[in-house]
Amino acid sequence: MCKAVGQVIAPMLSVNEPEAQLVDLFVARGAKIVVGDRLCTLETTKATFEIQAEAEGYIHNVLVTKGQRVAAGTLLFEFSSEPPIGQPDSPPISAGSAPDAGPPPDGLLATEKGLRLARELGIPLSSLPIGVLVTEAMVREFSARNLRQARTLKLESDSGFKAPFDANELLIFGAGGHAKMLIDLVRQADQYHLAGLIAETPPAGSEVLGVTVLGREDVAQSLYDKGVRLMVNGVGAIERNRTRLEIFTRMAERGFAFPHVIHPRAVVEPSAEIAGGVQIFGMAFVGSAARVGFGAVINTGAIVSHDCRIGDLAHLTPGVVLAGRVEVGVGALVGMGVTTSVGVKIGEWARIGNGARINADVPPNAIVQSGATWP
Repeated sequence: MCKAVGQVIAPMLSVNEPEAQLVDLFVARGAKIVVGDRLCTLETTKATFEIQAEAEGYIHNVLVTKGQRVAAGTLLFEFSSEPPIGQPDSPPISAGSAPDAGPPPDGLLATEKGLRLARELGIPLSSLPIGVLVTEAMVREFSARNLRQARTLKLESDSGFKAPFDANELLIFGAGGHAKMLIDLVRQADQYHLAGLIAETPPAGSEVLGVTVLGREDVAQSLYDKGVRLMVNGVGAIERNRTRLEIFTRMAERGFAFPHVIHPRAVVEPSAEIAGGVQIFGMAFVGSAARVGFGAVINTGAIVSHDCRIGDLAHLTPGVVLAGRVEVGVGALVGMGVTTSVGVKIGEWARIGNGARINADVPPNAIVQSGATWP
C-alpha cells in the first residue's frame, strides 16, 4: 500500500467567478512529479493560474479532464510518495446501462452537464447538495470519492487522507447577531445540518443558540480535512462589507464553497437568479428576472422588484424597497427603509443612509445621509 502525501484542490481565482476552465492538463495517473512541475492551468475571464506541484511523489488519481469547468474547492489530483498500484481505473458507466438517478428534487440547482453525468454514473440526485450550484466537476468528485471510499478507509486512518465530504454539513463563520439570524434561518430551511461556528473572539467551547463555537479561524483547515466543505459568512455587513469580502476570499482559498441560503418565508420568483453565498431572510421578496450576485444579503422584509441587478456583496438592510430595473453595485450598503425610483443605479461601495429616497443615480463610493432625498 502506498503512503499518502496529499491532495491538490482548485483555488478560487476570483470571488466573482467561483468556477474556472481547466485549459491544460500536464500529468496523468502514475506520473512522477517534483516540486515546481506543472500539473494544470486554470483560466477565468480575468485570470490564468498555473497549478504546480508542491511536493515530490507520484500522481495517484486525476479527477478532472481538459476543458472541464472546475469549481473552487474541487479535488483535482491525489498524489503519493510511491507509484500507484498497477490497477486500471474503473471505466465509467455508459449512459445506456446507467440506472435511473430519478428526477431532480425540489431546490436542486445543477448544470446540464452535471445532471447528465450524475445520471450516467447512477448517482441518486437526492444525494447531491441543495442550495449550491452542482457542476460536472462536483459530480465527478462525489462519484470518485464514493467509489474509493470502501478501499481507502484504512489508508485514510493510517496516513491522513482527507475524509469524504458531507454534502449537507454547514459551518457558519461568525458568532454575533447576524450569525444568530443565520442559525435560525438554516434550522427552519431544513436543508443543512450545522457543524458549528467559527468565531473571531468567543473562546472554543461556548455556544450560540445551542450551536458550538469550534474555535477561531485557525481551526477551519482541520474542519475541512474532516469533510466539512460548505460555509456561510455570518459576519454582519453593516460597516464590515470589505471584511466580509476578506473572509470569503480566505475561506475560498482553503477550499470552502458558499451555498445560498433562503428563509422558508421569503419569496423568490422562479425566474430570479440567485448566486452562491447569497442570504435571503424572512419576509423578503425577490421579483421576476431579478439577479442577486455572490455574497449579497437581502435582509428581513426587503423588496427587490422585477429586473433588478444586485451586485456581489451588496447588502439591502431591513425594509428596503427597490423599484423595477434598479442596479445596486458591488459592496453597496442600502440602509433601512430606503426607497428608490425605477431604473436608478447605486454605485459600487456606496452607502445609503436609513430612510433615504433615491430618485437618480448614485456615484460609486458616495454617501447619502439618512432621511435625505437624492439628488
